[in-house]
Amino acid sequence: MKKLGISEEVVPKSKVILGRKFVGEALVSGEVELGLQQMSELRLEPGIVVVGPLPEDLQRKSVVSAAVSSQAVNPEAAKQFFAFLSSPFASEAIQKSGVDLPSSKP
Repeated sequence: MKKLGISEEVVPKSKVILGRKFVGEALVSGEVELGLQQMSELRLEPGIVVVGPLPEDLQRKSVVSAAVSSQAVNPEAAKQFFAFLSSPFASEAIQKSGVDLPSSKP
């Protein structure tokens, strides 16, 4: 809100949704009229309209990584799972959930 220059007007009207409740649930119940949340979380909630992401310069990106323990009982199965996650089937499902895949550009 500060970067947008609207803190004074918006912060007093804001409500932080705490606990195990998603912002989408608060929207559906009428508890709030407008919500900001990760796209992947918003897309899970039927009954709301996702209007789009914040402008790129306001984004806070999360990077999810995977690793196999050096003490894994079955490291080959973990490697196969990682290969599946980069398959076209998994990539399509991941993108439909609202999560952006990393760019293949260096």
